[in-house]
Amino acid sequence: MKYLEIFLFSLVLILAGCGGNDDLPAEITQCIETYAPENGYGFEPISFQGTTDIGYPVPTPEEARARCEADGGEDCDASEFITSAAAKCIGQSEGLDANGEPLQVELRYDESLKTVVWIVSNFPILDENQQGTALTLYIEAASGRILDKKESPVIA
Repeated sequence: MKYLEIFLFSLVLILAGCGGNDDLPAEITQCIETYAPENGYGFEPISFQGTTDIGYPVPTPEEARARCEADGGEDCDASEFITSAAAKCIGQSEGLDANGEPLQVELRYDESLKTVVWIVSNFPILDENQQGTALTLYIEAASGRILDKKESPVIA
């Protein structure tokens, strides 16, 4: 009986240690740590031109948190959100700028995912036929986990 108690206690300790950023790939963890708020990075959107003006309103972390909470979403705590620079770094680590494409980064509450996300999109370089592929990552703002990756064909 004593061994069963030790086993169950050990199992509880192991399970309690799961979650958080421990299960993230090293590249993502490095992005989050390097571009953390305490290192001077913030939550402003990043346009394809590299400015903070993407041409339309983007919610602040507090506005995204409020929308998340009002909708009964998960991981709504704005104090846990990664920065826009960390989200851009994650996009780069996933190859979104592999051919030198500029990236756009914006914070949103995603109703279908029921959480606040950073949306990182590339502006594809078109080939000689004026075709390319746009890539979009949906990154959970509270953890840095990649929730979805979409490819969309682009024809100019």
